[in-house]
Amino acid sequence: MVSISVQTVAYRFALPIAFLLGAVLRPSFISAVYLLFALILPVLPALSPYYPTAFSTKVYLTSSMIISLLAAFGQATYQIYEISTSPDVDDYTRSCQSSWSIYWLRQLGFIRVKMDAKLDAVRVVLPEILTSFTSAVAFILCVILSSCGSGPSSSVSVHPGESVSSLVHRRSATTNSTFLFSSKRFSDVIVVLSLCFLGIVEACLLNAVYFIFFLFIITWWAAYIPLRRTAFSAIKAAIATYCLFHCFIIYLYQIQYFNEIIPDGSVVARVVGLFKFLSTDCNEWWSISIVPQRTANLLKSVLLLCVYFLLVVQYKWTRSCIRGTLAGERDNGSSIHEELLVASDDQLPSTVYGTERLMTASIERQRVDSSLEGLKGLPCALPDAVVTLISIFCIYCWIFVPVAMMQHSCTEKTC
Repeated sequence: MVSISVQTVAYRFALPIAFLLGAVLRPSFISAVYLLFALILPVLPALSPYYPTAFSTKVYLTSSMIISLLAAFGQATYQIYEISTSPDVDDYTRSCQSSWSIYWLRQLGFIRVKMDAKLDAVRVVLPEILTSFTSAVAFILCVILSSCGSGPSSSVSVHPGESVSSLVHRRSATTNSTFLFSSKRFSDVIVVLSLCFLGIVEACLLNAVYFIFFLFIITWWAAYIPLRRTAFSAIKAAIATYCLFHCFIIYLYQIQYFNEIIPDGSVVARVVGLFKFLSTDCNEWWSISIVPQRTANLLKSVLLLCVYFLLVVQYKWTRSCIRGTLAGERDNGSSIHEELLVASDDQLPSTVYGTERLMTASIERQRVDSSLEGLKGLPCALPDAVVTLISIFCIYCWIFVPVAMMQHSCTEKTC
């Protein structure tokens, strides 16, 4: 019987790290599959000591192990073939530029090992070594050696003869759940701010989607219209899905084939948001290097990856049980506004809301209405519909400022 902590380390930490390293060490189509495995893993359910491994987790671990072992077998077969057919590595260097088969094998991830290249010689085959070994270990620990425990303990109920120590423990649990409630609310704000940061860190079409989501969410909050938890979770799921494809597109652009289709630094690449920070070519086919003056782009890619993992973890943490109660009921309330105050002892009326939220919305609208009241007394009074449109524009005109700034940045990049 294997400890659940050992299984979690292999499943949640060792496996994604191995896949990410396999993707970064050798940009290729096979390594792109490793990246997909690393990005899909956070979405899968967590391991539990009380239940068997979920079916989706078993499918993931089985498929990742099979694909990794097949890639390792193909890599070993290719290296044996190259060494046996052309022992002189200089022949491979001369035919790298002209041979169609060598070109596409390099794009797939089959690159000949150069024995005197030291660390670069290991780098070529290290992705298969890491992924095949780690996926096999995770499969054995989480699928083969996984054992079913007893069912989860039943929820605590109130009994008339409950002891004083039990009541104290219950009150402490209520306090902890209140802190958890506040932490989850604060994490919503962190996620929205991270979208803003992604939108402004690079003015391009791919990053503009994050900025649009950011403007949409904060505009909804500013309008004091309840954004239900289910709707907010759906928005975060959509953003996380887009972020996954964004990471995948940025990685594919590091492969030489896509660099030739859309040249690095071209107008299309800059407007869309494609940048190359890893360089591999036939001049030094055995090595990989970071493109000079592109370290900032590498950091942006790391930031994008971190935001993706943050989105997935926060979505799974807050999608259903965000209220800090012992019963853990499903939350259908608003993400920020329209929230019930946390009950201290018993239950508070369900219609109690924060006074600051109620007053701020009225004050903002009264300011605009009072400034437009004089329009109705003019000799040529404007229709009420026009006054209403002007009022709405005055309240929400701030949204056009960041949109105009981003459009200006995109225009400057193309000049």
